[in-house]
Amino acid sequence: MARTKRIPLVEYLSRVPDRRRQCANLRHPLVSVLVLALCGILCGARSFRAIEAFCRKNEEFYREWLDLPHGIPSHDTFARAFQVVDPEEVIGALTEWLSDLRARRGEGARPLVAIDGKALRGTQRGRSGGAVLQVVTAWATEAGLVLAQVGSEPDTNETAVIPHLIDLLELKGAIVTIDAAGCHAHIAEAIVAKGGDYVLALKGNQPTLHQKVQDYFVAMGESGELSRLPSYSEEERGHGRQETRCTTVAPAPAEIRALPGWESIRTIVLVTTETIHLSSGRRTEQVRYYVSSAEPDAELHAKVIRNHWSIENQLHWVLDVSFREDQMRIRHLVSAQNMALVHRLALSLLRGAIGPEESIDSVRLRLASNPNDLLELLCTGSLPTI
Repeated sequence: MARTKRIPLVEYLSRVPDRRRQCANLRHPLVSVLVLALCGILCGARSFRAIEAFCRKNEEFYREWLDLPHGIPSHDTFARAFQVVDPEEVIGALTEWLSDLRARRGEGARPLVAIDGKALRGTQRGRSGGAVLQVVTAWATEAGLVLAQVGSEPDTNETAVIPHLIDLLELKGAIVTIDAAGCHAHIAEAIVAKGGDYVLALKGNQPTLHQKVQDYFVAMGESGELSRLPSYSEEERGHGRQETRCTTVAPAPAEIRALPGWESIRTIVLVTTETIHLSSGRRTEQVRYYVSSAEPDAELHAKVIRNHWSIENQLHWVLDVSFREDQMRIRHLVSAQNMALVHRLALSLLRGAIGPEESIDSVRLRLASNPNDLLELLCTGSLPTI
């Protein structure tokens, strides 16, 4: 091996403990297996067989900077390694690398972290309608970067694993957003205990809290006081619609903060969205409520709530469309979780490499056809402009 460049990502991945049975037949270093899998996924491979085929085609290139004493591993070797590696140990080994990448992408003064779950439908066993693995991800919305991931067993509510995900994160100064499924007092307390603030969507799963927030804003509207509260309006036009969003905030009343477990609420939020369908002129209106431990700043909450949906648009949608994650047929749950993690690490790298005229798919084609660009991405987290 004649490595010519320092590759931080490889150095960090070398810290992942090797949980494989240590024996004479262990022919491939774990770090090499992990890096080759990441390279294959970055370049468009969608299965262990495809990863093996792609890497064999470029074996001489990989030999220049990876330890490959017995050449490229077989697809069975990739599969076995993915079954025993602990996904949390991978994230733990990459924490410093992710933090460095996050800093270089110029995240705002208050990091915004969205937490949401996604079902891996290809892990379904048995008949249609069977349970599937849920992967819950923490996404740095401004940096476009996956920070951590945990899996929940089939038939387990994703809410049950969110506290564990929070334990893995550095949240000092951050604002964490979660949809209504994560609106629970123990989750709010966990975020505050880690030095962060929360903005949680509020629906019927917290009936008392939801009703009190709703009653407050209704009463303010009936009394004519609603217009005096701090608010921030935005207008967007596209996809045949014109959308106007108004975010209104108020300091949390004492009766809401007196609810058991919700003492940290500082702000309650009302978001009204009016949509005009340009082709028909039809108007629709949606009303949503949130609770927050951040200061009652309307513009800040408008930004935080808007950015939360990037986890759907920039992460989950891309994983399904470009990575075909829903079509991934891996029944072993640990292996599926590890493959999902590699998908998210690959997407985090690709997000930082996209040029103004490029897409995720075009960058993957570029990496597949130009190994030097692939190595540059692994070394620096970026690509030369074309």
